Amino acid sequence: MSIALCVPDRNINLFIQELKDHLTSEEIFTDLNEATNENVEVAILWNHPPGTISSFPNLKLICSFGAGVDHILSDPEYNPSILVTRIVDEHLTESMSRYVVAAVSMFQYGFHFMRDDNSRKINLKKALSATKLTIGILGLGALGANAASRCRDLGYEVFGLSRKKKNIQDVHTFGRNEMEAFLSETNILVCMLPLTSETEDIINYELLQKLKSPAFFINVGRGGHVNEHDLLKALKDQILTGACLDVVKNEPIAIDDPIASEPKIIITPHIASITNQENAARIIAENIGRFKKRKELLYQADPGAGY
Repeated sequence: MSIALCVPDRNINLFIQELKDHLTSEEIFTDLNEATNENVEVAILWNHPPGTISSFPNLKLICSFGAGVDHILSDPEYNPSILVTRIVDEHLTESMSRYVVAAVSMFQYGFHFMRDDNSRKINLKKALSATKLTIGILGLGALGANAASRCRDLGYEVFGLSRKKKNIQDVHTFGRNEMEAFLSETNILVCMLPLTSETEDIINYELLQKLKSPAFFINVGRGGHVNEHDLLKALKDQILTGACLDVVKNEPIAIDDPIASEPKIIITPHIASITNQENAARIIAENIGRFKKRKELLYQADPGAGY
């Protein structure tokens, strides 16, 4: 059995070495031009180019190099008979929660406006000084549930919405059919959803209008969740006071992209949750071992659900 590795535009030398240490008897191709494609049964992928999946006719397992699997399941070449796994790691979870807390604090204290004139700062201070901001986490998977708990521990009132209503201590939770009630309680909306056909462009003008004022938006999910034209309109119409985006539709963002020049938007370069290469190698090696022994896989994705 051979393993193909395709994680472009990232230095993964540590991951490769760790993976080889775990899988001493496996043939691992880091250069796909050298791969014996018919022998490849496992691929490790992240933002792979078109044609990658179809080049391996006997592919049976795809391991995502990160927490998301939308880059795999949305690939038109993907066959649902191929098993897919993702990374679930405490390092990823902790990093994501820290980013969310930092962005929430930025809005709470108005850091995103500190470059503006004094009158703007004074108005912001007056607007938020008597306001107890609430946090709304859209998506309560492993990452979202942890972020909700961390915000709760800091004293925020936290609301959360997921497909199936979750039970998280001292967090007000809602099911998928309670979106309006969830939004009406939320000042700072944090998108932590998986990207599926149902959630694409879910953040639109109509949805943002239903947030409680003052309203802010944080996206640490995927750029595809946001209708960026509607986001700009919501900011222009003062429905939103500000936005923080760790992901955008087109990455890396072009300098002439309209959202790049909007002063009310803070954009970070997809840094909220970066894969720990040592932990990823351990988890993926464990799943490859389980796959060979036909045992239940860790963190297996559900193609029907889209994540």
